[in-house]
Amino acid sequence: MFLNKNIGWKAVYHFQGMSREDMELYTTSDGGETWKEIGDSLQAGSTLPSGVKSGITFVNEKEGWITTNAPWQGKVGLYKTMDGGVTWSEQTVTVPDELVNSQIYAYPPLFLTKDQGILITRPAENEHTLLYITIDGGQHWKSFLDHHKDQYAGIAWTLSESMATVKYAEKTWTLSMQNYGKWSL
Repeated sequence: MFLNKNIGWKAVYHFQGMSREDMELYTTSDGGETWKEIGDSLQAGSTLPSGVKSGITFVNEKEGWITTNAPWQGKVGLYKTMDGGVTWSEQTVTVPDELVNSQIYAYPPLFLTKDQGILITRPAENEHTLLYITIDGGQHWKSFLDHHKDQYAGIAWTLSESMATVKYAEKTWTLSMQNYGKWSL
């Protein structure tokens, strides 16, 4: 994941089975010519998230997000870093009462501005849709249960079984639910 032509991160995953995936995280400041390891989930004291990772995104050189998935009930696997990926902390998002016993798959968040972002999730039963919007840089996330097509704070979305479409400031992004959670503009 590159923030610009020079600054980027890469994650190397080692799937272990049973919803466990170890990882190393690297950063570059020279466009990928050299990489420096900044985290390894196997090292003692590592704060890299557990679970199977679905994506990583950074909004600037310090602030980033990782989404993970495991057979957790009523939990969204969302983790944040404020130091460029060296340390991570879980971000609690409120799950609606209808889904407290559901496994919820999270896709990486899309930040449209430094403050406004959207987090698409998919409850395992596929009976509901669930997404979150932040307008304060991810400090708080407002949930939208079963809003297949709606808008909030200038962010419009349409959800189908296989795709999410987000519109903001005359730009449109799509997220293929089958394509490992990669957002495309």
